[in-house]
Amino acid sequence: MTYLYNSREISQQLTQLFTGDGEKWAIVGFVGYDAVDLLPKDVKNLSVVCWPKAGGTNPDGIRRLIQNGITVYFCDRLHHKTYWCKGVGLIVGSANLSKNALGEAGLHEFGVYCEDENFDIKQVLDALRYREVTTAELAKLDVEYARQARQQEFEQVYKVPSFIEAMQMPHPRQWKLISCIGEIDTGIIDVEVKTHFGETKWKNYNEINQATIQVGDFIYQVKTDENDEVVRANGRWLFVDHIIKQKGKYHIAVQVYKLNEHITPPPFVIDSDFKKALKQAMNNEEWDNIYDDNYTVKSEFIQAIKDYYPD
Repeated sequence: MTYLYNSREISQQLTQLFTGDGEKWAIVGFVGYDAVDLLPKDVKNLSVVCWPKAGGTNPDGIRRLIQNGITVYFCDRLHHKTYWCKGVGLIVGSANLSKNALGEAGLHEFGVYCEDENFDIKQVLDALRYREVTTAELAKLDVEYARQARQQEFEQVYKVPSFIEAMQMPHPRQWKLISCIGEIDTGIIDVEVKTHFGETKWKNYNEINQATIQVGDFIYQVKTDENDEVVRANGRWLFVDHIIKQKGKYHIAVQVYKLNEHITPPPFVIDSDFKKALKQAMNNEEWDNIYDDNYTVKSEFIQAIKDYYPD
């Protein structure tokens, strides 16, 4: 048995433990965005179980693990920090699979390495009700994570992907699309923002159908003409900080604060290639083929956008 007195020692032992071809399990409460970067390069035969709790597990960290060939499962109320390799041994302690725990400037952590070739990981796994990651559950975590990140302002090192890169990720982030409405009396927004946020200014808004948008959603706003056509390549992100509910009328989605890509990164970068491809796709598709009843962009329309990208 070896005592691991800090993050550096735990990380070094984890690298040794997870190098090689043997079956491996990381059973942890939370997974950070940089989780895959804390593992040996091209780690093999690894499965991760974590708790999909917003504020703890980063949904894009999950996507990066899966993209690198790592199997990921979800388990509610999981507080384990156990790293195991078949025929080698295990690490147990306090460190989650995150840079916050295992990075150079991480939290104060402690662990124990047990060189036990016969440890029965099956007994641990059998006690857990873990399940496969699904697109729907990851989309729910996206919204909850963005909402908490916005409120608590916790930052992360994050590179916002291009549209093509984002849509190639496993379980790509869902996003919503809305045609911008004309001018409305914004006095009601002023009052709501002052009441709920204590602010006198806000950044953006859009009218929405009732019960189809929630706080934490990313909406792509695009301007169309009276014929519902996009006349020029345009558009911008709206992050929903608040929803103003109006009885018998359209609700109003409001963005109060400007976007910070290190706190609430959008699903992808809006560049000229995306704007042009979106314009062509929207003008050649029926509205029913673009998004569902919740404004969530359909997979077939995403493919249509890709088809209009330059070679």
